[in-house]
Amino acid sequence: MRLTLEDEIRRARLTKTSRYIADFVLSNLSRICFMTTYEISREMGVSDASVVRFAQSLGYSGFADLQKRIQAAVSVQLENGNGSEGQMAPSERLERIIPYLASDDLVQSMMKVMTRNFEDTFKRNSMEKIGQISKCLIGSRRKFIVGPRGSQDLAFVYANLFAQALPGVYPVLHADASCFEPLLNIDDKDCALIISFPRYSGAVERITSFIKKSGAARIVVTDKVTAPPAKNADILITLGIDNISFTNSRVVAVFLAELILADISRKINSAELTARMKKFDELNPLDRTEPR
Repeated sequence: MRLTLEDEIRRARLTKTSRYIADFVLSNLSRICFMTTYEISREMGVSDASVVRFAQSLGYSGFADLQKRIQAAVSVQLENGNGSEGQMAPSERLERIIPYLASDDLVQSMMKVMTRNFEDTFKRNSMEKIGQISKCLIGSRRKFIVGPRGSQDLAFVYANLFAQALPGVYPVLHADASCFEPLLNIDDKDCALIISFPRYSGAVERITSFIKKSGAARIVVTDKVTAPPAKNADILITLGIDNISFTNSRVVAVFLAELILADISRKINSAELTARMKKFDELNPLDRTEPR
């Protein structure tokens, strides 16, 4: 039987620096899944070589080899519904963030966490990837925005924003038969943007698998590469969702929607967009008092 990572570390002969790195790794398994040696070394204040040597001291060829091992372990934890901070119940999260709530400056505490969310997100996701998403949405016949249960609010925001600039946008907001019907005829001319955050919905994973079989392009917005729907993504975006309350933060997710819309707006024909906005204004005029 293969040793657990904890046992591998316990049995290895580690230097003081390696033990320091080991503690960091074990405390941040889900983050390690997508961090580079440079990101780890910068955050910990050690050299890149020290991170590589730590992995080699456990018997791995290098950090990338160790990272694959960690990704597999975290994936198993997610499938079993344990060991992941993302699977915490609201009451458990509340207990974890009580020190933040006790701060005299709640605004600064919140801003610190949100800033880290943004920094982590855009270290992992380049503007090139945002461009791939907007190109996929523009080029698809129909765009299905999928986000039942815990991601329903975000799916509504994404669908509402994109529908102002693009035709053929369809929200899938519930995990029931009436909302599955629009997906029955999905094919390789369409795309789906799937939003899923902890606690992950089994319905989202089933929908994503179904969409994959259809040949439609799949854009997955989630928090980590080991999230269940991520394995079926053509384009994967992982966001920072840490918060100082007991819910996942939506701040970066909403920012991403607006960023994608901005990229779409600069890529599509401006005359067509203007004409579409005029039609939108006719249907949804501003409420204002007309002069007498």
